[in-house]
Amino acid sequence: MIVCNTYNFGVRHRFGITFELPQDPQLYHGTWLNGGACYWVFGRCIGEMQYTVPLCDVMLLLENINKRTSFQCEKDFFYADARQILQVMIEDFENEVDDSVKEKNCFGFKGTFDFWRGYDIRLELDIMDDYIVLLLEHETQARLIVGKLGENRDFYEFQSEHTLHAGEVQAVLHEAFGWLQERYQQEVINEKNCPLALGIVW
Repeated sequence: MIVCNTYNFGVRHRFGITFELPQDPQLYHGTWLNGGACYWVFGRCIGEMQYTVPLCDVMLLLENINKRTSFQCEKDFFYADARQILQVMIEDFENEVDDSVKEKNCFGFKGTFDFWRGYDIRLELDIMDDYIVLLLEHETQARLIVGKLGENRDFYEFQSEHTLHAGEVQAVLHEAFGWLQERYQQEVINEKNCPLALGIVW
């Protein structure tokens, strides 16, 4: 049994992130920071808490998500039915394969993979392969839409949707990224000070 330290950000009954790292440094392999990670969306765990996830990769993914300055969208898009949003996203993905399809979707924009990815905050790792988590904001409100791949794994089925305050999710993502960055930098320092790294043999 692996004994781990747990690090929580945000609140599980709204939006939160949990990291776990083995107490034994040899098990998390220095700067790899192999451990566990998951999201919490209104009390529900999103992802699988595996203990082989390189949290250094999670750090890079969170950095990219945090670089998005805004998740604000048009009012009609924000208030659309969650199932419709997922359906249109799937149709846009399918249409993008066909270069001849250039029509705007029912929301009035030409949705592409990059467009939808701009609202997707999931961690693109094995632990969240089955999920999509869309963050939409309009003025002071935020909306999280969670979908999961169906049995045929060809489209995302609606799972849940939740309303929060604009900026609430980003604050948690930013805090979690900051902690990972500091922890990673500390491990870099530890490796540099390691006798073997310095070429010292006792």
